[in-house]
Formats: sequence, structure tokens, C-alpha cells
Amino acid sequence: MNALPALRLIRPTTRLQASYLEALAEHQAQGRFLDNRHMENDIGVLRRDFSGFVATLLAADRAACVRPGFVAETFFWLVDADDAVVGRSSVRHALSDAPALRDIGHIGYDIRPSRNGLGYGSAILGLTLPEARALGLPRVLLTCDAINRKSKAIIERWGGVLESEVVLPGRSFKRLRYWIAL
Repeated sequence: MNALPALRLIRPTTRLQASYLEALAEHQAQGRFLDNRHMENDIGVLRRDFSGFVATLLAADRAACVRPGFVAETFFWLVDADDAVVGRSSVRHALSDAPALRDIGHIGYDIRPSRNGLGYGSAILGLTLPEARALGLPRVLLTCDAINRKSKAIIERWGGVLESEVVLPGRSFKRLRYWIAL
């Protein structure tokens, strides 16, 4: 793995609108999204009201601001020394019983496609684990698709212990469930 530039985890900010939208465009070029399934991913909408989007991300850590079925969640952006948005992570304060959210854990993260395979995935998880601990979580559940060998390796590198493999409706592969003690 190459040496990574100085990285830090920050809360979302309007100051990084251009970089965030560039990262989102990279994801969309691959048919993916940068943020969770319940966040805005339309670049046109975000250009018109990026401050509203950031306000929504920042408010998501308060249960009163979360839609039914969702849980409070703290969002972070991974930025490099040049303030480029390299990725995003989030810590869900609890697990949800909502059917659409049962297959995700406490921590989710994504790396900008142009930075994949360079060690940023491991870096963002390593920086996010202390944030989960600061929220009072004694351990966290992380999940990944069984076919995602890179994510599996990152989770195991940070102490993930496999709990189970579950079959999700409509998928031909299993979802791996790992716990990391904090």
C-alpha cells in the first residue's frame, strides 16, 4: 500500500461543494451513489441547494430529524491535505429494524472511485471507529457483500469478527456481518 497523504475526517460542509459533487459524479459514472440510500444524489438538486443538503446531513444525528424507520446517524467526509473529498462515512447510533435497512450495520463508508485500491478504505474505517466509540457504542456491526473481497479484508484488518452470513431476498450472494469491539 502506498503512503497516503494527510487525511482527516470532518463533518459535511458547504465549503467543499465542488469537491463533493465531483466525487458524486465519479460514483454515478459507475452507476453508484456516494451517500446512503436515503440521501439526495441528484447533482442538479444538490447544486441548487447544497446548503440544505449539508444541513440535512448534519441534522441526521438527532433522532427528531430522522424519517420513520431510520435511526440517528452522524456523517463524515474524508478529506485530503488539499481539501478534496476522498470519501464519506457515517455512524448509525443504533441498528434499524426497518426492512430496507436490516442489511446495514452501524458504520457505512464509500471511497471516491478514482481513489479506490490505494488504502483509503482502510484509512476511513480506522478514522471512523473512534467516532463510533465517542458516540458511546461499545461495539459496531459492519456488513459487506460476500463478493466484496476488498471490504471484507478492510473490516477484518480492523478487528472484524464474522458473526454470520445471511441471504438477502433477490440477491445471488450473501451479506457478511462482522462485529468490531471498540
